[in-house]
Amino acid sequence: MVPEDDNNEPVVDDGNNTDPEIPGGGNTEPETPGGENIEPSGDPGYDSPMEEDWELWEKLLSLDSESAFDARQYAIEQSIEAFLSGMEEDPAYQSDSVVEGETTPLILSRTSSQECSIKAPPDTNIHIGDMVECFDENWIVVELYADKIGIINGKMWICNDIIHFQNHSPTVYTRYVVVDDGSYSRRSTDPYAYVPTNTYKIYISLESASQYLYIDKRLALGTIYDQNLKSVLEVYKINGIDIKSGNHSEGDHLMILTVQRDVYHEANDSIEYDICDIYSPMGSDTPVPQPTGSCLIVGRDTIRIGSTGKYKGTCVNEAGEAVSGTLKIWAVVKDSQSIEYGCTDSDATSTLTLTVPFDESLIGEEITMTLSEQSREYGSYEKKVRVIGVG
Repeated sequence: MVPEDDNNEPVVDDGNNTDPEIPGGGNTEPETPGGENIEPSGDPGYDSPMEEDWELWEKLLSLDSESAFDARQYAIEQSIEAFLSGMEEDPAYQSDSVVEGETTPLILSRTSSQECSIKAPPDTNIHIGDMVECFDENWIVVELYADKIGIINGKMWICNDIIHFQNHSPTVYTRYVVVDDGSYSRRSTDPYAYVPTNTYKIYISLESASQYLYIDKRLALGTIYDQNLKSVLEVYKINGIDIKSGNHSEGDHLMILTVQRDVYHEANDSIEYDICDIYSPMGSDTPVPQPTGSCLIVGRDTIRIGSTGKYKGTCVNEAGEAVSGTLKIWAVVKDSQSIEYGCTDSDATSTLTLTVPFDESLIGEEITMTLSEQSREYGSYEKKVRVIGVG
């Protein structure tokens, strides 16, 4: 039937009719005041990333309705693949950065004289509290998080001091730390926050030696002069230990000490070795720190089954500097014969590599490694490593 108007006259479709209810009525899409067509959109202010990647968009459209989750996962995997493929071309890419003794490529960008940003692939073995060697400096990781596709982001602070301490034994432990008067932490919190006079925060990696630091333990932060122009240690006493607030995930191991100014005691403190309350064996009046320096092992306190861990051994002098030309000796005590190890030496460093097979019966086993030097001038250093599961 031919449609009619109110006067019973037939209506002819000449292609110019714009009534949207009449077939062939011309363009029915809304127009802008300038006459241009508007593409429908749920959010006019949103620029879809698919406009820039039609190939990815077409692949996603090809998936059926039952693959909605797979489509999301596919998009995530494509984003991670793009990050990995472009990682080495990034100007901030550092192929030789070292995390806890292991070479770990990272994207590191210095954001200030004190801070450096971190980007890493999702499976990178890095945690808050880890020590990082890069840009010929030592750093400590203070923040990490994963973004929406799993890329690791974070920041690390440059270490500005070295502390020496003993744990009721002749062994002298040397550690890189951040001594913060507020200039580090206030960058990310309140820049006008009050910081008490003669009080610092010390950020240090929580590991087998530092875990024994205790309230009222005294630490030396260098040498100054008294009113008689005599050298004295700048001494601070620990009055707070925080191993909670800076750690958020499994494997994090940051320790934050609060220290307050204390008094130098010439009888108990050693300027020569930069140590407070120097250890003396029972029945002896003579302190016995290592005469030249100390041995040091850098590496994680845990190792997963089915993995390999590297532990860097060095001999350091009183200033905490690695000494070249020393002959290092490793001793490893383990219950399981299936755990293997080997050593490689360079001029100043000896690296011990542990290999743990994928065997759940090994979970909980403790491996003890000891580093010494042939001349015995650097004492010895003992480190315990616990085998853990994959999850």
